[in-house]
Amino acid sequence: MDFLHWKEAEKRTGELDTALAEIDTEIAELDAEAKNDATTVDRRDAILKEIPLLLSKRQSTQTEQDTVVAARDKLKATEERQVGLLSNMMTNNSSARAAALSRDITETRQYELAWTRAVMIGDYSEVRNLLSSADNTLLVPKTLANRIEDVMKTGGRIINLCSQESIKGISEWPIANLYSDPEMYEEKSTGAKKEKEITLSSVTMEAQFIAEILNMTRKFETDSVEAFWAWIMAELPDALLRVIDRKILTGSQAATEGIHGILTNTKELFVSTLESAVIDFNVANRAIALLDEGVDDNVTIVMHRETFFNNVAGLKDTSDRPIYVAPTDNTARIRHSMCGYPVVFSPALPSYDAAPDGEAYMVAGNFNAYKVNFPDGRNASIVRDNLTWMDRNRVRYLSEIYVAGNITRLRSFAKVTKA
Repeated sequence: MDFLHWKEAEKRTGELDTALAEIDTEIAELDAEAKNDATTVDRRDAILKEIPLLLSKRQSTQTEQDTVVAARDKLKATEERQVGLLSNMMTNNSSARAAALSRDITETRQYELAWTRAVMIGDYSEVRNLLSSADNTLLVPKTLANRIEDVMKTGGRIINLCSQESIKGISEWPIANLYSDPEMYEEKSTGAKKEKEITLSSVTMEAQFIAEILNMTRKFETDSVEAFWAWIMAELPDALLRVIDRKILTGSQAATEGIHGILTNTKELFVSTLESAVIDFNVANRAIALLDEGVDDNVTIVMHRETFFNNVAGLKDTSDRPIYVAPTDNTARIRHSMCGYPVVFSPALPSYDAAPDGEAYMVAGNFNAYKVNFPDGRNASIVRDNLTWMDRNRVRYLSEIYVAGNITRLRSFAKVTKA
């Protein structure tokens, strides 16, 4: 939507705040009504349909609010920048002119090299001069920021299957206890059916800085600023991508912040478990049978590549036909599958042969039910550490990105453990 002035956007922000509060009140009232023993079965059926619609309405309203806030901030910043430029023209104040242009300087080659030198040697003076900044805050060059964002959206093996957001200020994500349960209705002696309690709950989405370590030899670091910049452009985004991919599968459940793993989730309502002593042609189908209705429309199977090539690719069905024939897409790349479902490889899982009893070696599910949120956008920072590995003649670079992740739909995943 277009606004002529930031104050118009400010007014719309207030209206959306009110709308969100009204939706939250309505959801709370429905939840209380559903829990009331006096509520009829028909009314609870209606609530089953109303709550998801309200959650969807709330999400769309929140999305609109985020868009309006961004538009307001942009218009306000533009106005402030124009006022600053006018003041600069009148006073010929060079520092004010540099501040007004600081947003654009990050896109220049000059800034890329200055930023690279600052990271390499810890000397921030050149960057501060370009940004007119009095502190040591380093804005990541625009080229690198764009590459990180592109890699997070389209790269990786796991994260590109997930739902991604960049929403500020959220610490949890609401979920409705609406799933297909054969015991959802209990038969009573009268022949009537009484619906089980419906709950509206949430999962934590508190973000945390996720770190990855890069290292290089001291000699390479001192060879060339251009070479170092090329190395950062190539390695940093992919390194962050790998650690996020891994944590989506194996991240700790103990922490209240950060990325919560699928395989470490022990709640059956979120991740079902299938124990299997052998891998046969039907093991994936048995795992997918544990998922909720509708989830199986977009299932992906994840396993170690050795599991696929050593234990799956050669399997045959009951008619002695191979269950896997290597098809290709329109670029002639081989597409791997099992029982018709796409297969993605991940080293985060052990191979079947190496997995101990009780450990998961395969997971199937609709990864769109896993939400990854970057509250500050897909922006990363990097800091040089020249002391830890000094005895190895190496330098460490610690990179961080602020992110949260969790499963946001019940019965969307099933893991297969070795029995």
